[in-house]
Amino acid sequence: MEGNNFESWFKSKLIPKLESNSIIVMDNASYHSVKEEKLPSWRKKDIQERLRNKNIPLGSDFLKLKLLQIVSTVKHKFDGNRIDKITSEAGHKVLRLPPYHCD
Repeated sequence: MEGNNFESWFKSKLIPKLESNSIIVMDNASYHSVKEEKLPSWRKKDIQERLRNKNIPLGSDFLKLKLLQIVSTVKHKFDGNRIDKITSEAGHKVLRLPPYHCD
């Protein structure tokens, strides 16, 4: 399965059938865990652009290593899953199983 297909099914088929304040138990399959935003990791220019778009102060002379350190300190603010956001907006919660415990 692919993330966009799962998300479409999740929004159109599953969410409407849930009772209010439901808890959805989900494993960590990649298509269940698509990030809201792709975090930059390689090109210095991309990292700088992302930080500026998020109004995070940075110097124009910062080395890539320094930029990555800044990203690691703030990424928790922007590191959400799309499914978790959809679920939360619909008034439900996702409970994720630990890795390799999908039984």
